[in-house]
Amino acid sequence: MSAAASPVCEALAEFVNTATVDQPVQLTVGTDWGRMSKYCTRAADQPKLTQLCDQLLSRIARAFVHPAIEESLACAPNLREYSLGDGNIVSRAEVILRSLEVAGAREGIRVEFHYLIGLHEEMEGQWLTIRAIELED
Repeated sequence: MSAAASPVCEALAEFVNTATVDQPVQLTVGTDWGRMSKYCTRAADQPKLTQLCDQLLSRIARAFVHPAIEESLACAPNLREYSLGDGNIVSRAEVILRSLEVAGAREGIRVEFHYLIGLHEEMEGQWLTIRAIELED
């Protein structure tokens, strides 16, 4: 299955395509190690984000967001190489990546992938925030 045909990429494209100049869209998925839980937060007035939340949450173990990050970045061809996969053990890494290309999304939208991963003792969990905004002409 190509990245563009994956359920995550389809949900991400739908999410990205709802962004406008005046109304960016954003969601965050993450883990709460103290409660051994995972979560997705988004604006209440953005119900279309439910599909992306569901797709990303189904890929997150209760402790690690790596799979959700990898699958999200695979949808942005110019960012694939920056994913920190399961084989990379890091103490702490906070990364912000931006792309103007997301499989299935319309042109003119900037997508930001901002995530925190690692196993540092001061961390309370890991998270991935995806934000999209339409660029002005």
